[in-house]
Amino acid sequence: MDYPRYTALSYTWGEPTPTRSVAVDGADLEVRQNLFDFLHAYTTERWGMHGVKKPGLFWIDQICINQGDLHERSDQVRIMDKIYKQAKMVLIWLGCEPEMIVAACRLQNTENDSMCASVTLLAHPYFSRIWVVQEIALSVNSPLIVCGGSELYWNFIRSSNVSTQQIAVVSMVSARRGHTGKMRTLESCVRYHCKNNCHDPRDKVYGLLGLTSERWRVRVDYAKDVLEVYFDVVAALFEELFDLADPECLYPERLTVMATPHGYRYTLVVLARSMGVPRRQLNGLESFLEYIQCAYLSTKMRDIQYTYTGRIYTRVQADFSSEQILAPEEEIEVRWGSITATRRNPSMRDIISEMGLQLASVTAEGIAGQGGDSTRAVDRWWCKHDGEIRYFECPDEDPISPYP
Repeated sequence: MDYPRYTALSYTWGEPTPTRSVAVDGADLEVRQNLFDFLHAYTTERWGMHGVKKPGLFWIDQICINQGDLHERSDQVRIMDKIYKQAKMVLIWLGCEPEMIVAACRLQNTENDSMCASVTLLAHPYFSRIWVVQEIALSVNSPLIVCGGSELYWNFIRSSNVSTQQIAVVSMVSARRGHTGKMRTLESCVRYHCKNNCHDPRDKVYGLLGLTSERWRVRVDYAKDVLEVYFDVVAALFEELFDLADPECLYPERLTVMATPHGYRYTLVVLARSMGVPRRQLNGLESFLEYIQCAYLSTKMRDIQYTYTGRIYTRVQADFSSEQILAPEEEIEVRWGSITATRRNPSMRDIISEMGLQLASVTAEGIAGQGGDSTRAVDRWWCKHDGEIRYFECPDEDPISPYP
């Protein structure tokens, strides 16, 4: 497929106000201050000391995505991994703060205090954000870091000796670039990175999807609320665990994973906490997850026939009498249609048809025939299994949690 050569910008959005006006294709567009600073530096600073010509075409999310259109935003985030993989370069913008500019200059000139300079750069809020993990890890070439008018390649930081306090940051980004050929599970991506910062709790998951195989991704949909997205991840992770535990499934040779039911529940508890689920609701979450996991992993259902309607990827040379839904990684044809297929393992929704969270105000009067208690009001998780609704109360007192 032919597409223009472009540079993908990786940066922090910063505070929503104040905004600045920039001209895009003859129209005024409001952008946040940090992006405005980058555009100003791009037009006024002299870059190119590494022999890299100043980029002429950029992909910048604030400009290229209509953030007010949830459908467009969802569609673009679904292909974010391809946007950064196909970019000729990823440019990291760390702003115009004097200390960052000085640190970049010292690293670029390989002065003796390169360790202190690396620590200064890695302390930038940029490196605490969740989106930067995949943006850097997916870049084909070494990303270029720019601070004001100073520039250096990411490899300068990778080769620097950093302090103990920065080990986590280096592991988060540098090590990911060193293992771009290794398949990752969605569970491992969520477990290691969901505590990173983001403005939208849904991005605790959406911001990591590009790091894992398409077969294990949840569908990006910003029209869903945070709890709906969380339940999507519950289903996706337990399906992934079921998949990994099935000895008859085939995986790429480079996939190595230690998958345990306890580990997957741990990750989902950590994710719920990082997405802002209140402490009192976390109290009942473990038993809820354990029940769902046991019900799903113990199912005897196999060879489920289903119909897929939507975008279908087929190899250009495929025999259309035996179409398969494929990841768009090779030369393919994309079209819309409907096919009937058979999957070996059931989806979790085949076993647990519904799940949710009832707040105390909803359950205060009890639910007839379902064990409702009118004497007290507590939040409770629930799921529907075998036609019966099961509840998992969130006690007010702090239980002895199996997780730190």
